[in-house]
Amino acid sequence: MSDESRDAAPELSRYLRSAREVVAREALARGEVTPQGTSTHADATPQGVDATPRGSSATPQGTDTPQVPAPGTAGPRPSPFRDAEDVRTWFAANRDRLLATLREADPGTAADLLADAWPVVPRDTDDAWCRRLYDVGVGLAAVLPESLPLAAALRRGAETLRARGSHRLAVALGVFELAIHRRRDDDPDATAANLADLAATYRAQGLLHEVADCLDEALETYLRHDHPAGVARTLADLGAVLLEAGRLDAALDHLVRADRAFDEAPDPVRHAACRALLGRAWARSGDQAAADRAFNRALGALIGLDDGEARRVRDLVTRLRSLPREEPDEQEPDEQGDLDQPDPEQDPRQQP
Repeated sequence: MSDESRDAAPELSRYLRSAREVVAREALARGEVTPQGTSTHADATPQGVDATPRGSSATPQGTDTPQVPAPGTAGPRPSPFRDAEDVRTWFAANRDRLLATLREADPGTAADLLADAWPVVPRDTDDAWCRRLYDVGVGLAAVLPESLPLAAALRRGAETLRARGSHRLAVALGVFELAIHRRRDDDPDATAANLADLAATYRAQGLLHEVADCLDEALETYLRHDHPAGVARTLADLGAVLLEAGRLDAALDHLVRADRAFDEAPDPVRHAACRALLGRAWARSGDQAAADRAFNRALGALIGLDDGEARRVRDLVTRLRSLPREEPDEQEPDEQGDLDQPDPEQDPRQQP
């Protein structure tokens, strides 16, 4: 690593972490859900809201670039950014420096910096630059095959790319992260969380069979680690996806197994939601008596509970009971442009 990159990495990290706090705060103020306490991009905007940059000054105190106070300053370090517009301006001025530092830094430093960088990439950043940032993560995956900091960076990259509609690149980063968890095989919840995020990308493409495959691997992971709560949750989730995909027999099988599994790992609200879905599956099969029993058992599991989750499950029972028996149409996968195609030699799905 050059002296310049060695000096730049800590400074860039400070700026990026401050930027993450700013964009997360603004996203929360807009009522958006932010993964891992961050927004997936620096100017996250709900659909239908004008995302035109506001007319505020570009940087605090009229400087060209927000300045981080020097080390040794008394008291908490103030943020160099007032809002997401400041973040956008700083990012535009420093993005090439960031890429150069990532490429020259040692792998561990680069992984930490990459994890800080992805969540603050503005939505209007060009695809070619995002592809170069993607390539940094792919390169690190080859030299840090068991790195949890890199796994976090890959997750945040997948989240950001998914928000941009770059689904195939997001899938590739999700699979690279999965390779880390498979190799370590020491935390079934971490593996399942990765698979859930990967499934979210497949769902964004309308690929329910891939969503089911992710949940199936999560189920195998929990079974291998003898994790009853994870088994019950994942059986229910998989049953719900199979029901959505119209695979009624498989959905019934998994939901019945989930109903029994929750007896070994009590979770009243999740168990009630599982029974509600089981009721819907029985109704679609034509067995209304079994459906009514499942719906009534779902409501019975919630007796004495009155928090928000319990109320939502009661509403779910009411809604599912009112649905007709017709099966929904499967969604069609959306189309992607050429830029959104990972290189075959980099895509882990192409590896033997």
